[in-house]
Amino acid sequence: MSIECTTVGIYTVDISSGVPTGYTWSTDNVEAVIVDGQGTPTVTIESTSDADVAFNLTIVVDYLGGDTPDTE
Repeated sequence: MSIECTTVGIYTVDISSGVPTGYTWSTDNVEAVIVDGQGTPTVTIESTSDADVAFNLTIVVDYLGGDTPDTE
């Protein structure tokens, strides 16, 4: 499974069938994450146990491209 982050917005990954390729697994609660400036989803999926895999991970993309957007 992969995610194409081509525009600013919110993306959802269904990981009910397992952790997608390119993603990692660790503990604690699920959090929204910000995709890097290249739009590449490098994400730590966090869950309390393997039994908690049946949920969607939301990826929040606030900008694309190598530069941080102006906050003015």
